[in-house]
Amino acid sequence: FQHMALLAPDGHLIEVNQTMLDFAGLEQDDVVGRPFWRTHWWFGSDRTQHQLQTALHGAVNGQVARFGAELRGRDGQLAHVDLSLKPIRDKDDEVVLILFEARDTTARLRGDDLSRQQAQIIDQIHSAVIVCDLEERVVSWNQGAQRLFGLPAQAAVGQHLSMIYPSDLNVRARLGEVYRDLWKQGWYEATLPMVDHARHRFSGHVSLSLLRDAKRRVIGTVAIASDLTLWEGQVRAGEELARLMAETDLETMIFEAGGLTLVYANPKACQAVGRSLRELVGTRLNDYTEHTVTTLLERLSERVDPSSGIDTLTGRQICADGSVRLIELRLESFNCGTERFYGARLFPVSEEIERIRREGE
Repeated sequence: FQHMALLAPDGHLIEVNQTMLDFAGLEQDDVVGRPFWRTHWWFGSDRTQHQLQTALHGAVNGQVARFGAELRGRDGQLAHVDLSLKPIRDKDDEVVLILFEARDTTARLRGDDLSRQQAQIIDQIHSAVIVCDLEERVVSWNQGAQRLFGLPAQAAVGQHLSMIYPSDLNVRARLGEVYRDLWKQGWYEATLPMVDHARHRFSGHVSLSLLRDAKRRVIGTVAIASDLTLWEGQVRAGEELARLMAETDLETMIFEAGGLTLVYANPKACQAVGRSLRELVGTRLNDYTEHTVTTLLERLSERVDPSSGIDTLTGRQICADGSVRLIELRLESFNCGTERFYGARLFPVSEEIERIRREGE
């Protein structure tokens, strides 16, 4: 114990250790002989003073009291302490002294607050964060894990982590290799098949780390898991985007399907409409095309066949010099994650070609 004092049965202070004096910037003569509950350490807290008086009364009758309180130091400094009051008896079993002891728990309480804050942060992380004990049973399951696996925390805690993996023998063998490497190097990353609560299978990425206590002893594992299905779809969409952008000899634009808002235009398309990419991003197609094109495009966006993803339309475009030209838009639809986009390549069409085409129809 850090703070100690000896009290008379009536609660008057007899002696106090130097640690307690130094904390308040006091001398023995400042406090010895005074009622303990009225000393500097307890000023400003009527509740604690009352608790001390009650505990002293109990100690005189042979009872031990323990409770938490705030110890007042110099310049208003406060320390959270766990304190106790214990009776000391003579050979006749009479209470002749009362021992006061207090341990400073300020750092521990701050650590508890930090732990709560960290837990709140972990709970808000989008990825699944799962903490397991040494037997790989779940002890913590954040909101990301609830979303990914479709299982609430109260149902997941206590379950074996194997529930997030398929029961295939080859998967189990792979898991054995992963955990052997984890114990060798303290961390491991792998791409593994996973299953949600409904046993739907998906491709998952997991980062595993050993969890250690303050003495560096391993007490469990932490797994951070995410669904690669969406990421893989984004990669495919990115490859499609790159292909469209690479066709620099054509006027190419990319816009999101929901609001027909432009997100990319290659240099040749920017030159055709006389605007920079910075000026074009976020605009709608009718900002630089005739109404007929936008109307057709909106209709087209409702009927593009997702299986083929390609369709065409013809309309008029307002050029940088104010002139109007006939264009053909070849539209390709693709998804990037959950969002749908259109890649539009523009081909100038002469009036004569368009007339011949219409007559052919």
